[in-house]
Amino acid sequence: KLISFSSPRLNYCLYGGIPRGRVIQFAGPFGSGKSTSALDLIANYQKQPDAKEVVYIDLEETFDDKWASQLGVDLNKIRMITPEGANDIQILQLTLDIIKTGEVGLVIIDSIATMVPEQIANENMDKLQRGGIAKSMTTFLNKVIPLLKKNECTLLLLNQVRDCMDNPYKMFTIPGGKALEHHSSVILIFQRGDFFDINGKKVSGANSSPYGHYVNASVYKTKICRPDRKLGFYTLIYTKGIDYINDTIDCGLETGLIHQRGAYFDIYDFETGEIKDIKLQGRNSLISFYKENPEEYQKLYEKVMEKIQDDSN
Repeated sequence: KLISFSSPRLNYCLYGGIPRGRVIQFAGPFGSGKSTSALDLIANYQKQPDAKEVVYIDLEETFDDKWASQLGVDLNKIRMITPEGANDIQILQLTLDIIKTGEVGLVIIDSIATMVPEQIANENMDKLQRGGIAKSMTTFLNKVIPLLKKNECTLLLLNQVRDCMDNPYKMFTIPGGKALEHHSSVILIFQRGDFFDINGKKVSGANSSPYGHYVNASVYKTKICRPDRKLGFYTLIYTKGIDYINDTIDCGLETGLIHQRGAYFDIYDFETGEIKDIKLQGRNSLISFYKENPEEYQKLYEKVMEKIQDDSN
């Protein structure tokens, strides 16, 4: 079973989406889009017919209710936990206890890099970041992985990336230790891409009022599919959220599910394979058509997802 993103451009990288019952990491610098991507994943998990409760452990205390709702998250079906003053062992034990109940289907920890090791009073900060968190994380992972499978629960860990000062051949490190990297089934690294204006034209980052930007994602690690789709992205509009219709149209054009003739676009009847008697001139007309006909959009999205997943065979 998979949890898909709203944008098929991101699903393309993983041949359909994120696997359930595994440890997943989203990492990246501040403003990279990892939190937005996590909220999108939550919203899509909540739509699944067998979805259970979602628990969000907010260590950074940056959860934005308004933005989450904009992205489709049902706030009535998410339990927020802010463990103020808790150390790493307490937080990880809390996570284990939550998963053991079997009542939760998705747990998010935001973020691993802000965990405070239990022995903070007795060690210097540099040693703690390298050893303290990694040690407790190793023990935690050995316990949590069988629980995730047994209880059909997915653990999503948000993390940071940091410059690697010790190894000139490695650009960055991900906090948490080698065990966390080893046991993660998927690690996606997010980065903020180009800004664009309301017409979709690329603008400088110094622009006073960009309409949105692209969120770039790279597959740092995957144990669930072939690692041959390393790069992906999605379109983020600041006033609306993820522009999933635009991204789906792009994928539809690339896969031949939408046919373009100059400035005109042909819409297929997927049941008969014939072109519908609908004339759409210009991309804006195509976008408007799918906005005004959500059932047609859903058919296109499902066909695009089928194509993405069929290619994994």
